[in-house]
Amino acid sequence: MVCVSLELHGRGCPKAPAAIREPTVLQAAQWAAGRNRQTGAVDAPASMESSAEGNNGEDASLEGRLLGFVTNGSYDRLRGRGAAVGFCAASSLHDLLSARPELRAGGAVLVAVRNPTSLTPRLALATVAA
Repeated sequence: MVCVSLELHGRGCPKAPAAIREPTVLQAAQWAAGRNRQTGAVDAPASMESSAEGNNGEDASLEGRLLGFVTNGSYDRLRGRGAAVGFCAASSLHDLLSARPELRAGGAVLVAVRNPTSLTPRLALATVAA
C-alpha cells in the first residue's frame, strides 16, 4: 500500500471511504480533450460530470478496477477544489501505469474517485506521497 495525495478537477469533494478506481477509456479521453482544449489547463469538461448518468442505469463505479480508498478528504480553499489523502495498492498503480501510460500527467496519475453516497465518479490526479 502506498499513500496518495488526490486533487479533484471539476466539481466534487471527496469523503472517506470514497473508492479510488481506474478511469474508464471514455473518462480519460474526455479529460485529455478538456486539458488540450484549454491550453494545458487540467479542468474537466462539464460533459464529463454527467457522463456516468448516461450508462443505461448501470453503476458507473463498476467500470474501473478498484485501486484503493480515501481516508481523509475535504474542500481545499487555497486550491479552490476538493483534495484528499488515501491509500492505493502499489501493484495496482504500477499495472495501471504500465498498461495505460496516457493517464500520466507529470508526476501524477489520473484516477476516478466516487463517494459512497454518490453515483457519479469524479476525476482526480493522484500523486504518491513520500
